[in-house]
Amino acid sequence: MIQGIQSMAPAHGTDRGAAERSVLAGFGEEDVQVTRVETEERAGNAEAGMEVRLGPSTSFHEAGKDLTRRLTLNKKQAIAFSIICRHLDSMRQGDGGDVSQLCQFVGGEGGTGKSRVIEALVGLFAAKDLSHRLLITATSGTAAARSTASPSTRPAASPGPRAGREHGEDSRMDWQDKDMLVIDEFRPVQERSILLPSAAVSWDEDNSFRAEQRHQHDKAHALWRRFTTAVMLDEQMRAAGDPELQRLLKRIRGGVQDHTDLDLLNSRCHREGRRIPWETGITVVTPLNRNRWNLNMEASLAFQIQQRSTVRIFLSEHKWKDGLPTEEEAIMMLNQGDDSAIPVPAVFMFVPGMPVVVNHNTHQGLKLVNGASYTAVEVIVDKAHPGHRISADMTIHFGPPAAIILGSKTTKDFHFVGMPPGTILLTPMSVRIQCQRKRPWQQNDVSRKGLPCAAAFACTDYKVQGGTLERVALELRGTRTTNVGGRAVPSQCDPYSLYVQLSRCPTLDGIMLVSKVRERPSGKPGPRVDDRRTSEAGGTER
Repeated sequence: MIQGIQSMAPAHGTDRGAAERSVLAGFGEEDVQVTRVETEERAGNAEAGMEVRLGPSTSFHEAGKDLTRRLTLNKKQAIAFSIICRHLDSMRQGDGGDVSQLCQFVGGEGGTGKSRVIEALVGLFAAKDLSHRLLITATSGTAAARSTASPSTRPAASPGPRAGREHGEDSRMDWQDKDMLVIDEFRPVQERSILLPSAAVSWDEDNSFRAEQRHQHDKAHALWRRFTTAVMLDEQMRAAGDPELQRLLKRIRGGVQDHTDLDLLNSRCHREGRRIPWETGITVVTPLNRNRWNLNMEASLAFQIQQRSTVRIFLSEHKWKDGLPTEEEAIMMLNQGDDSAIPVPAVFMFVPGMPVVVNHNTHQGLKLVNGASYTAVEVIVDKAHPGHRISADMTIHFGPPAAIILGSKTTKDFHFVGMPPGTILLTPMSVRIQCQRKRPWQQNDVSRKGLPCAAAFACTDYKVQGGTLERVALELRGTRTTNVGGRAVPSQCDPYSLYVQLSRCPTLDGIMLVSKVRERPSGKPGPRVDDRRTSEAGGTER
């Protein structure tokens, strides 16, 4: 978290230290505190005297204490929250211009309640009627879509205030309108470029870092070193009711799991030949896009049967740049679904009430962003692509719909003219698919037009990051296959993906394995993430 974006001189660096010592030494006391931050004017401008104010406290600290009680934050969550509240008071008392910047890192295992701290910050700024001064962002948009800071929320991939310009006075003024920036879901896999150089990963590993990337790394690493305040949450909230799962997650996090943990997962969570019970509302997590595409089609048909509804199959519109494709190329392109570079799937199956996930940052202020989850309410058919009935409950369209109507908790207060209340509209978009070596069958660039969303019965680990799933089916395997005796064998699951997937569910009983877990050659997932982050930040665990 980067708090206090404004240009600030380091003259009053002791203010932050005093605030932190006050929080750590006196946290939890309920006596009335009279602090200088209650004064609206600077102490340096006031003459000797006394001022008595009647009424409730107006400080961020007092408002934070009330939110801490209402949200029942645990001790370390409250410490992380209170440090920020104290600093906000220091900023207000000093008019923001001469208070040192607070760079604070809040870390911990999955399920320790980091999102609760963000929820408290959102409530704090809302209570002060200052929501416009809080900016919440995330590396993918998934976490940003889950946050509750409505118009101020945007994905990190989107441009900040007046992005693309030189940092001049106008750009500085744009950022001065924000008091606080929160970066959510700092994915460990992505942290590598910030934490390097380190003993864990070589500069030259896989030739990943070219000259320009090293320059970007140097700038990012310098910023990371400024995070001298670190609060590590260690009380498991999500898996609080399952000590066995807690112990397993702790061992995986520390890289000390062994054969007994492997046997535990395979014996408790896997049953050979068991089908995926789509009717229970289970979510499948898989690292492979192709498996996700196939599973979503299977689940959509199962959902249609369960709902006794009709299914509409929309084929996205394709236009080849140079002439007509071969039959093989056209068929292969229809088999190429959505991925991180192609937000539009080739085939979209619609059943009313099905879960969908948005793949593109469309309306950021309304949270219609990459990673946002919705329920598909209705589809608006394009007259240019009428339906052709295949059976009594199945219709195919050779082109995308005009739009799809979506609903979720984030849209419950929306009222657009001509639309059902509590819904939002998503329209088709065009995306260019260029020839790549991984698609040797593609001979020409092609333009695809369709809805930038996909069914959410099955998702990648990246899309479910930060969420809680009561029932989940996991495919704990790698993204590559190796040839063993003429048979394709999947690689071992990436350690971070393993941890992210297993930590989504509150209990082991809610986890189902699609296939058995394979042992890593080393038996360990790698270095401890928390240790690396804390030591690199230069902070102490509090």
